[in-house]
Amino acid sequence: MKKLGLAVLGAFLLVCGSAGMAMAIQYSNTVDFTTSEYGNVLSGTGEFAWSHEVTSDFQIPFDNVNSASLIITARRAADGNDIVSVIDFGDLGALGDNGNSPVPTTFDLKGPGVFSLTWTSGQSLNLSLTYDAGNSPNSTLTMISSVFNLDYNNIDAPPVLESTTIPTPEPGTLLLLGAGLTGLAAFRRFKK
Repeated sequence: MKKLGLAVLGAFLLVCGSAGMAMAIQYSNTVDFTTSEYGNVLSGTGEFAWSHEVTSDFQIPFDNVNSASLIITARRAADGNDIVSVIDFGDLGALGDNGNSPVPTTFDLKGPGVFSLTWTSGQSLNLSLTYDAGNSPNSTLTMISSVFNLDYNNIDAPPVLESTTIPTPEPGTLLLLGAGLTGLAAFRRFKK
């Protein structure tokens, strides 16, 4: 009997302990700028915008970000004239100088706190690149790809509790309650 009780207690603790554990999830989304959807060559001055889909079960608060990065591969980036920004957050920095060869530039999204406030489930990561050729208006920048990597602990959101209303007693109910309590007090007094 004692062994059965210990086994039941152990199983209960195992279930309770695993229910609160978070599950690590690694997610990646790639945007290929060489497809017809995007014009990938920038020249002169302008802005280039794109989005990365984010897994639909990612939400902040409730999920914890372990790491998040953005890897942009481009050709002919030079002189810091190509600033990458997260829309509604701010600048991440410039693409690395590279000449004519495709070179990836990695940006840390966790360090600057892109996911530090709130993130609605299903919300996409919206980015832009501001390009200014400056004194070389014939210079071009060729965007090749953008890869978004996210590693996070998936924690179930607490259930949304429906609001409960406590009915306000009407005067007649209060009168009956008062009369009943008075009757009980009188009965007890006469019983002694």
